[in-house]
Amino acid sequence: MAGVSFAAYQLLLYQISQASGGAMGDGVIAMAVLGTTIMYGYRLLEPWLIKYLRLSSQELQVCAHIHWVVASFFLTMALIFASFISSLISNINVPMWQQT
Repeated sequence: MAGVSFAAYQLLLYQISQASGGAMGDGVIAMAVLGTTIMYGYRLLEPWLIKYLRLSSQELQVCAHIHWVVASFFLTMALIFASFISSLISNINVPMWQQT
């Protein structure tokens, strides 16, 4: 499971690095969406994954929670990045003596 998750993140990161245009925040949000999608996949496919991977329900829930934490981290980073960039942009046209 870890290998498939890592490969999905790596594939998305490669696609983001090859794309032209867009902001860095878009890529971070895409990583958050991927983590959430993997988490929901684990939850929806739980009966099949328990039989196929021979995991307990609790072990699968731990994996889903780990993906939720990772996705939340990426979303928090996107929020911090967006607020940092907006504060930089808002200070560009203001003369130094008028900045607060």
